[in-house]
Amino acid sequence: MQTEIIKAKRLLICGAAVITLFLIAHQPCEASVRVRHSNASTIAVPGKSIFEAHCTKCHGADGTKGRYGAKNLQNSKLSDEQYRQIVENGKRIMPSWKKKLSTEQIEEVIHYIKTLKQ
Repeated sequence: MQTEIIKAKRLLICGAAVITLFLIAHQPCEASVRVRHSNASTIAVPGKSIFEAHCTKCHGADGTKGRYGAKNLQNSKLSDEQYRQIVENGKRIMPSWKKKLSTEQIEEVIHYIKTLKQ
C-alpha cells in the first residue's frame, strides 16, 4: 500500500514538472521584434509585434493607411499622454485596449508609434 502511495506521489510530481515545463516553453513571446539596421547590429523594437497584430488593419504597417478614418501616425503631433488616452479608451471606431493590453504593452506600442515618424 505504501509503495503504491509513493509511486502515485512520484507520478504526480513528474506530471506537475512536465506541465510546468510545457507552460514555461509555451509562454507568449516578448512584445518586441528584432530589426536589422544597415550597420548590421540588431536591436529590439518594443511594441512592433503588438502594433502589427492589432493596429495595422486600420493604420497600416507604416502608420499611413487611414482605413475607417484612422489617423496617419507618421504625421501625428500627439503627446505620449494623448496617445495613451486614445489607446486605452479608444476613439470613434477604434476600440479600447486597456482591458486587452497591459500598461507596459500600451507603453511599448506608443514607443513604436513614435518610431514610425523617423
